[in-house]
Amino acid sequence: MANERLPVDLKDAKQRLTVLGCANAAGTHKIKLAVIGKSLNPKCLKDVGNLPVHYYANKKASVTREIFFDWLNKHFVPAARAHCKQAGLEDNCKILLFLDNCSAHPPPELLVKSNVFSIYLPPNVTSVIQPCDQGILRSMKSKYKQFFLNSMLASVNRGLKIQDFLKEFSLKDAIYAVANAWNDIDKSTLTNAWHRLWATMMFENDLADEDFEGYKDSNEKMMISKLITYAKSLSAESVNKLEEADIEEILNIDNDAPVVHPLSEGEIAKMGLCAEQQEEDSSSNDDDTVSTDEKLSTDHMVEMCDQLIAGLEQCAFVSKQEIMVIYSIKEKLLRQKSVQRTQMLGKV
Repeated sequence: MANERLPVDLKDAKQRLTVLGCANAAGTHKIKLAVIGKSLNPKCLKDVGNLPVHYYANKKASVTREIFFDWLNKHFVPAARAHCKQAGLEDNCKILLFLDNCSAHPPPELLVKSNVFSIYLPPNVTSVIQPCDQGILRSMKSKYKQFFLNSMLASVNRGLKIQDFLKEFSLKDAIYAVANAWNDIDKSTLTNAWHRLWATMMFENDLADEDFEGYKDSNEKMMISKLITYAKSLSAESVNKLEEADIEEILNIDNDAPVVHPLSEGEIAKMGLCAEQQEEDSSSNDDDTVSTDEKLSTDHMVEMCDQLIAGLEQCAFVSKQEIMVIYSIKEKLLRQKSVQRTQMLGKV
């Protein structure tokens, strides 16, 4: 999602995110995404206590060794261990992490921890056998960008100007969208991405390598076709002129975007700045204009849940299980309201 650029009178987005994704060869476990942004404490995340990703930040929104070490020790190892235990494996079973030759990855001997080992793929073969490059990240980014474009087109259809939409689409929106896109990647995509590296990792009913490539292409073409049809049905000239080549450009715009930036000696020195100075530096790159100073009341959130449930019940494409998630959230809000009420009465 680096430096997204939309055609037809759309300026380049200033915000940049780098995403670190990891999944197992069996396609049964995806590690919670790590997302690196530019702003340490963006306004739109001010009162958000529980994000669907692990969020990091630095001035270039890129992966560093410090971030990778933190992700490995605090998130990858505990999550991988928990999954192995859930799968019925022994507590001391070995876990192998495959890495490409990214400069942010430390030497493998420094990454040994609690029977967790790392191995580097040979240089210059990332695009050929690296699982995440064999469709996993492509699928995630396609799903994310489809959501982004659908949101943009829907906003334009409501009369909002594109530039206003870009201002409203905050870092928080991007984080939730990419987390949802990651969750939507199916098992077949994960397992087939490992096929070139580990040819025996083919499960029953999985597509062959050649069929899988065609399957991915046809899915993207169908997505592009739907977006073009929707765009041309709108009256706004800024979007109804979108062509297939424009959508493909958006899908491919960040294919060669770097995820690691070499730091100069001066930049390394700046890494030692205090947290207040880091925030001051990063806030200059933060275009979020959403204010979260005014918190929603519990009653208001319960009312919004009721309205959402009523609307979703009219949608045939939404399952009962998905609607029950909203019911569960509503129930938690009501329980919390009861607890708060009891505490208030106890103080009287």
